[in-house]
Amino acid sequence: MLIGKRLRERFSLNSNFAFHSCGQQERISLPSITLFGRALHRLGVDFDTIFCDICRPWLRAGWATIYNGKPSVLLGLENIAEEKWHTKAKLKGLISHEIGHLTHMKWREEWETFEKNEEDPLFLLYSEGFAQRCEHLILERESWHMAPNREWLLWCRQNRKFLAKEFLTRLKEQRSVNDFFGSWFDIQGKSQTGYFLGYIFIQELKKSTV
Repeated sequence: MLIGKRLRERFSLNSNFAFHSCGQQERISLPSITLFGRALHRLGVDFDTIFCDICRPWLRAGWATIYNGKPSVLLGLENIAEEKWHTKAKLKGLISHEIGHLTHMKWREEWETFEKNEEDPLFLLYSEGFAQRCEHLILERESWHMAPNREWLLWCRQNRKFLAKEFLTRLKEQRSVNDFFGSWFDIQGKSQTGYFLGYIFIQELKKSTV
């Protein structure tokens, strides 16, 4: 599989990732000294194992869930390739983000109900913001793996109030907030803005608890 081969080339034997053949999928193990090790140190995660399976026919680039009874990060090759998230920096950001979701599930003790809770738009914003904050903490820098370019973050910062107002308006009117999430939707031509807005939400919550 060409994409899988390229991903292996991105992550050589000296990198933070090890690939193992797994039938129609490919599994990435995260040794304790790498991203999972960083998460252990930075977030204090204590669940046993994370499996990252690269699957072909997916819409999502990443999905934190329970797979074979264990906390797992599943990755979708097609979406990763489409979004050009195949670089080391992008993949590290994506995987760290999904580890953040697993950490959130663990802390809330909601392994079975977390994804259902995300059907609530406000909880979804909170969840994605929390995961984005975890991505930054694990990588120890402001990593925005979903940003297509530098202008995206600048635009989000400049339009922070507009994004918040638009999100709240949709909540009040019980309209879909899908335009804030996913690469196939957008707000004024900018996709994935919900991750930025969610991060700001988390930052404001953090201020209110200090």
